[in-house]
Amino acid sequence: MHFEFTLPYVHSRLSHSGLANLRRRAIPSAWPLTTRPSSATKTVSSSATSRPGTTNKPARSPKSSSACVQTSSSSTNSTTTKPAELFRSKYVAVGQKGLEPIKFNYFYTGPVNTGVQSGRDLGHNGKTGDGDDAFGFGRHPGQYGMLVLSRFPVLTEKVRSFQKFLWRDMPNAMLPIVPRTNKPFYSDGDLAIFRLSSKSFWDVPLEITLNSAAPSSTAAGGGRPFTLHLLCSHPTPPVFDGPEDRNGRRNHDEIRLIADYLSGDPAQSAYLKDDAGHTGGLAATENFVITGDLNCDPVDGEGLRSTMPQLLESPRVDAAFTPASEGGPLIVKQFPEQFRHYHGDPARVTSNFTEEGHGCLRIDYVLPSRGLEVIRGGIFWPKSDDPGADAISATDHRCVWLDLKIK
Repeated sequence: MHFEFTLPYVHSRLSHSGLANLRRRAIPSAWPLTTRPSSATKTVSSSATSRPGTTNKPARSPKSSSACVQTSSSSTNSTTTKPAELFRSKYVAVGQKGLEPIKFNYFYTGPVNTGVQSGRDLGHNGKTGDGDDAFGFGRHPGQYGMLVLSRFPVLTEKVRSFQKFLWRDMPNAMLPIVPRTNKPFYSDGDLAIFRLSSKSFWDVPLEITLNSAAPSSTAAGGGRPFTLHLLCSHPTPPVFDGPEDRNGRRNHDEIRLIADYLSGDPAQSAYLKDDAGHTGGLAATENFVITGDLNCDPVDGEGLRSTMPQLLESPRVDAAFTPASEGGPLIVKQFPEQFRHYHGDPARVTSNFTEEGHGCLRIDYVLPSRGLEVIRGGIFWPKSDDPGADAISATDHRCVWLDLKIK
């Protein structure tokens, strides 16, 4: 069975949204992941919303949807999931410019740290209550939040979230030090409440039925059950700080959390405690796909050079295939002065910050576990005269996609 995983990303005024499946459709979808089966198999996606919620519940199908039962997230407060449901049913499920809609039967969303005030002066500017004083930078709770849209059932009772995990609880955490004084940047009081994830880290397991073409099928329908874990996150960018490099160090440790979680080594992941109080990481036998704007280029930019090898060189991750595009190198040629000190392959960049004078970087990833076969992949960055080129102006990131085969 083949599946296509796409990482879309669009920046909007209040949250991050994205461009889903732009190789074949110009339909905006969601951040950080859109996955769909190639041929006639099945689909998954994730996106951004500004409100938290959870779980799946049957809901009335929108007019543009298929006959499959639609599901939505249920909550004691319906306003927490209404934005996600409206986005799914009124936006993604509605064809645009004459193209077919994308129909997702399930979704999952949960709380994030952006915009959630800490009550402390984490930005060290002598006051509290601004974006830098939130657990993750944001002007209101839930800004830059995440949403998973899926055509597979989401095993919501098995979802794990590490939103509230404290940075200081990571062994040998790379906590920032003020170079001038050689003292910790954050006080003990700060670290007592400082959360590692700037948004959150989710393990969202999907229940996939192999050898079944109907997206609404389950294992009970005769197919072989298969669980795929989406490891979703959006670490802080390693910039917007000072000589203490607090964001670069946090970015490193947010990505380290992913590496430790998927390591399959109980000793390496024993310290991890999720928001429900359960400890440890993902079992070595489980299959996964890492997805997200990880905000770190392996060789360029201001991220620490030791950050991305934690994933790209992990024995559990298949990073042998690197997606590429035709459009990236053309942008690099237009702004040669911004790339004088760059070392990466221009075909592999996934973001365009040339308007701000910061060049292009590879910071968006779809990384499968070993055991999932990569058939093909790419970065949706068309040349200016190619179909869909007008759509990418909505974002400074590009869609990363993989076709994967479950063996």
